[in-house]
Amino acid sequence: MVKIKRRKTMKGLIALVVVLVGLWVSVSSVLNLWKTQKQLSDLQGEVMALRDEDKKLRESEQYKESSLYIEKEARDKLNLIKPGEKIIDISGDMEVAKNSLKEKESKTQLSARELWVLLLSGGLN
Repeated sequence: MVKIKRRKTMKGLIALVVVLVGLWVSVSSVLNLWKTQKQLSDLQGEVMALRDEDKKLRESEQYKESSLYIEKEARDKLNLIKPGEKIIDISGDMEVAKNSLKEKESKTQLSARELWVLLLSGGLN
């Protein structure tokens, strides 16, 4: 009888160990799966961000290769003009327009040129 109880106890312990090992393997597999899915999700987000950045860089490169960009840069940085164009410098006219405004504060009106100079220079704020 004692031997039978011992065998049942040993069989029960072995079964318990097998179940616990199986449970541990299952839980660790699920945790590894969750961890891998999180990494995959993070990497997919990075891929999307890099694709967006790549698209913006390609669009910027395409614009910078266009004649519109080249013309704008030539005008802005090199002060180049098209044939027949004239450059009008109104930077000195701003003081004149402001002085005229002070002098003509009464009912007299400013000339159209003085108003444009003030408007473009931000002096009418």
